[in-house]
Amino acid sequence: MSFGAALGLLVALGVSLPVVAHLLRRRRTETRAFPPARLVPTATPAARRRAHLEDRALLAVRAAGVLALAVLGAAPFVTCSRLELDRPSGSALAVVIVIDDSMSMKATAGSLTRFARARRGALEIVSSLRDGDVVGVVAAGAPARMLVAPSPARDVAARALEGLEASDRATALDDALALAGTLARGAEQPERRIVLLSDLADGSDKPLDAPSGVSTWTPDASLAEARPDCGIVRAEGRGREVRASVACGRGEHADGRRVEVVGPTGVLGFVALKAEPRQDAEIVLSDSPPAGANLTARLTGSDAIADDDSAPVTSRSAALSVAVVSSPGSSATERRVPVVEEALGALDETLAIRPAFSPPEAPEALASLAVVVLDDPPGLTPEARAALRGYVERGGVAVALLGAHAGAAILGNTFEPFVTGAVRWATSAPRGVDEASVAALGVTAAGLVELAPKGRVLLDERATADATVLARWSDGHPLVFTRRVGRGRVYVTTLGASLDESDLALRPAFLEILGRALADGRALRGDVRSAVGTRWRLSPGARVTGPSGERSASADGEFIPLRAGLYAVRVGEELEARVAEIDEREVSLTPRAAPARAPTQAGGANVSRVELSPYVAWALLALLTAEGVVRRLTRDRAPREAGAR
Repeated sequence: MSFGAALGLLVALGVSLPVVAHLLRRRRTETRAFPPARLVPTATPAARRRAHLEDRALLAVRAAGVLALAVLGAAPFVTCSRLELDRPSGSALAVVIVIDDSMSMKATAGSLTRFARARRGALEIVSSLRDGDVVGVVAAGAPARMLVAPSPARDVAARALEGLEASDRATALDDALALAGTLARGAEQPERRIVLLSDLADGSDKPLDAPSGVSTWTPDASLAEARPDCGIVRAEGRGREVRASVACGRGEHADGRRVEVVGPTGVLGFVALKAEPRQDAEIVLSDSPPAGANLTARLTGSDAIADDDSAPVTSRSAALSVAVVSSPGSSATERRVPVVEEALGALDETLAIRPAFSPPEAPEALASLAVVVLDDPPGLTPEARAALRGYVERGGVAVALLGAHAGAAILGNTFEPFVTGAVRWATSAPRGVDEASVAALGVTAAGLVELAPKGRVLLDERATADATVLARWSDGHPLVFTRRVGRGRVYVTTLGASLDESDLALRPAFLEILGRALADGRALRGDVRSAVGTRWRLSPGARVTGPSGERSASADGEFIPLRAGLYAVRVGEELEARVAEIDEREVSLTPRAAPARAPTQAGGANVSRVELSPYVAWALLALLTAEGVVRRLTRDRAPREAGAR
C-alpha cells in the first residue's frame, strides 16, 4: 500500500472519537452520605442519563459516513488489473476469443479454477472493445465449436461466455485455432486478433502453430502451469474381478496412491498403483457384489482435478459387433476374406465381425448388433423383414449393398425396410456419377467420377421419396442414399461389393459409406462407452439421467454428454445404460509451447484502472441523505419524550 493510500485511510480513525469522548464522560463521581436525602424521592440525575448512548442510529450512520470518506480518500490509489487489447494504429479490431472448456481447465489457478479465470479474462476483453470492433467466440473443448460468429454485438458474446461451463471434454486446440483463424480472416476490420485463453494442455508435446495472417495473444500465463494429476479412464468388472485403466501425467504422480472399488457396503478391494503413466490395475474383490449393485472405482489421495479420480464400474463388453450377411455367389465367395469384411477391418480393427449367410429372422439374434451389412441379398423373407424393421426402429443401423443377386429376388422376397417397390438389375450403367450430387461424401467422392460398372440396380421413384441421396449416377438415378427408420438408419447402394460387377469396393468412397454406418451404429446403440462430447442419436423426447441430473434429448433426438460418468437413457419403456469416458490425454497438465508472436504483432496487456471512486461517492451521498432523515426523526422524538417526563 502506498503512503497516500495509508494517509487517506487514517481518516477512518475519526469513527472512534465520539465513542472515546463518550467513555471519558462516564467517569464515576464521588458519593457522600447526606442523611436528610432520605426524606426526598429518588430521581435519576440528568448527567447520568446523558452518560448513556441515546441516538445510536445517528451515530452508526455518521460512523459509516466517516468510513466512506476514508475509502474515498484512498480510492485514487486503489486499482484493479484488467485485460485489454493494444491498438497501435487506433483502428477497429476483429477479435476471436478462443476459450478452453476442456476437463484440464478444472484445475485450480490461485483461488479460482483455470476455466473461471479464463472466462473472467474473456469477459474483460469483451468489455474493453469499442464501437466498430467485432468479436467472436470459439470453444476449444473437443470438438472445437464456434459459439458466436464475429459481430459488433458484444452483449451476445458476453452472454455466450457467461453461459459456458467447464466440461469433461478433451482438448482440440489445433482445430480451435484453425477455426478462429478462418473467422478472423473473414472480418473486414484491418486489425485481426486471436485471444487464446487455455492451459495449453492436450497431451501433445508439439508447439502450437498460430494461424497465418492473424495476431495470436496468450494473455494469462498462470493458466499454463504443470500440475500433478491422475485419472481413471474406465473401470470394467466381471464377477469378482475389476480392471481399472488409470492414466497419470507422469509416472511419479501415481506414487503412494491406490485404486479402490467401493460398493454399498464399503471398500470391496484395492490395489496399489505402480509409478507408471499408463496402467491397468486388476482388483480382486473380497466378496461378489450383489446383483444390480452400483460399484465405483476411485483413486486415493488428491491431485489437481478431483472429477477424474472416480469412474463407474460397468460390465466388460465385447467390441462393436457388426454382422456381415453374404449370400451364396456374392463377393464373399470371390475371396478368402470377403471384401466387405476387409473394408470394415481397415476402418476399425477392433470390430467384432460376425459373418452369416442368411439374414437373421429372430429379433434376439439382432439385439447385440450395432450394424448389419447385407452384401447383395436375394430379397428378404417376411420373417427377416419384420426382424430387421424392428431392429432398425429401435435404433439399429443396416446397410444393403444391392447387386445382381438383388435383382433376381424370388417372388415374395422384398427389400423393406431398405427399399419400397421393385428392384431390377440392369446389365448396363452410365459411366461415373453426377459430380454435383456427391459433395456429401467429401473428398472421397472424387473416386466415383471414373466408376465404370458392368451393371446396376434400378429402383422405383418412390424408393427415395423420403431419403437423402448421397450420390447419383450421371443420368440422375440414385447410387447411394440413406433414410431414418424409427430411431435407426438404413444405407442403400445400387451397386454391390462384388468385384465382378465393379471396383466400387476398392474405392475410398466405399470406406466412407461403411464408416458413416459404423459411426451411426456407435452413436445409436453400439458402444456402451464413448468419449465425453460424443453426439448420441436418440429418439426425440428421450430422457437421459446422468451426473448433471435429468435432461431431454433435443427435438431431433440428439444428446451430448458433457460430464464423465454413468447415464441412464430411457426411450418409452426401454432403459439403456451408457458411460461417458474422459480422454486420457486430459490428465496430462504439462502445457504445450504457446504460438510464437512476431515482434511486429500487437497483443494486449494487464491495464490498471481505478474502479472504486464512483461507487464510494454514491454510497457517501446515500449516507448523507440517511443522516438527514435520522436527524429529522430524532428532533421529532425529543419533544414527545420531554412532554412525557
